[in-house]
Amino acid sequence: MLRGKNVKLVLPAIMMIMLVPCLVIKAEAPSSKNPVISEIVVEAITDSQAKIYWLSDIPGTSCVEYGTASGKYDYKSKVDTLPRVAHLIELSGLKKGTKYYFRVCTKDIFGKTHVSNEQTFTTLKSFTKKGRVYYVSPSGSDDNSGLTEKAAWKTLSHAASKVRPGDTVRILPGQYDGFVIQVSGTDIAPITFEGYNGKPFIAGKGILFKKNTSYVNLKNLKVTSNGVGIEAEYGNHINIENCEVLNTKSVGIYIGDLQYVSIHKCNIHHNGWNSLMIGVHGKGPKDSYHISITDCEIHANSKHGLIDITVHFGNKFSHHHVDIINNKLYDGWHSDAFYTHWDVRPILRVFNLSGNDIYRCNYYEVDLSGLKDSYLYRNKIHDSKRNAVWTRSWYLFDNITFVENEFDKVLKLPANNHVFIRNRIKHIQIKGQNILIKNHKEPVFQVEVADGNAIIEYIDGRKFSVNGKGSFNKYKCTKGKYTIMVSSGSK
Repeated sequence: MLRGKNVKLVLPAIMMIMLVPCLVIKAEAPSSKNPVISEIVVEAITDSQAKIYWLSDIPGTSCVEYGTASGKYDYKSKVDTLPRVAHLIELSGLKKGTKYYFRVCTKDIFGKTHVSNEQTFTTLKSFTKKGRVYYVSPSGSDDNSGLTEKAAWKTLSHAASKVRPGDTVRILPGQYDGFVIQVSGTDIAPITFEGYNGKPFIAGKGILFKKNTSYVNLKNLKVTSNGVGIEAEYGNHINIENCEVLNTKSVGIYIGDLQYVSIHKCNIHHNGWNSLMIGVHGKGPKDSYHISITDCEIHANSKHGLIDITVHFGNKFSHHHVDIINNKLYDGWHSDAFYTHWDVRPILRVFNLSGNDIYRCNYYEVDLSGLKDSYLYRNKIHDSKRNAVWTRSWYLFDNITFVENEFDKVLKLPANNHVFIRNRIKHIQIKGQNILIKNHKEPVFQVEVADGNAIIEYIDGRKFSVNGKGSFNKYKCTKGKYTIMVSSGSK
């Protein structure tokens, strides 16, 4: 990416425009950066299966190449084509009692493929799946065995007190009181609560995970609450899939100080505060990371952000490697679609906002305060009430890359080292150093630079730079079919 040492032009903005034919600018493209592949973890190893997790610092696809001899990878997993920074591939059909050699692969959003160093794992010689299937029904009794529909339990609280690692609780249609999940599963034996033959309705206090509860799945549930709908803290490996969370008095879903979380195909709406909140209280023992929110519909909450990411003041932990991909975020009646709370440092590193449809929020669509080393890729922001993207401060925001987005209103950014590639954005306001706008797709657009510099270049070789120094001036530069309104300086 463009860095401070690459640009030392200090001529007035009007002179910079006149010198366009002569400028030769060496700007490092983001695609030349090698993403760091880290945190490779192999879990849920059985005699025939394994799960492989890893992180990358540029969004990209996911796959695993593997084999039974070092350096020889005869097999390749199915490719997950979503552009992720938090990756997971599940391998199946493995041979029992066998040592496997593997490497993880990602093809980043710039088309460059990266692979990890070789890793190994060994499958079990034998494996017996643990766990029972239990049933809960409004017409059941907690005195029953719970092992069949006819012998179903009545309450979810009773079921939650009885489950052990590997168990599945099938919840028949009807209305139930909320419950507390008290027991953790394991990597090879997670605990699952799932709607069965329909979506049961869980009310009252919603679903609360006891602190440090891990390896639990929630599937096909409808939840409301007089407080938070679903709340989990200080655990890991929590999966929430195909759930509807609505009409809560507070937050729809709250996840705090967690790692390895997936929220997939959920409908979260009409909640009293944030629809979805990702928090860090700082009690550790580590950062919150490997968070994935995909294919959800999040809308129509009455207060605050649809998605809120927060770090409580004074703590030493933060968030990193968070994917928010292919969601619909809309109708935040008194809020932003995406909102961050920050204190004295960046709260979110390697954040990936990709493929989202964001619209009709009454404040700002996306507030990116406190982000660093992050990506916005192929998002559509439209029908905006105010700015499409903005930050609440001229600091704590650095090194953000925007690729192939479409925004209908102003993008207003502070700080340094932002890169724009093949976007359609009509109006960009910038205050900071080393801004590269490359191959912009909007035929007519306006750039404002205050107390900084921006370089605009096209694939046909045209390049020019604007320094925001001195008085506020406006220029119109026309060449070919492109018209660029450049505003530079400080008002």
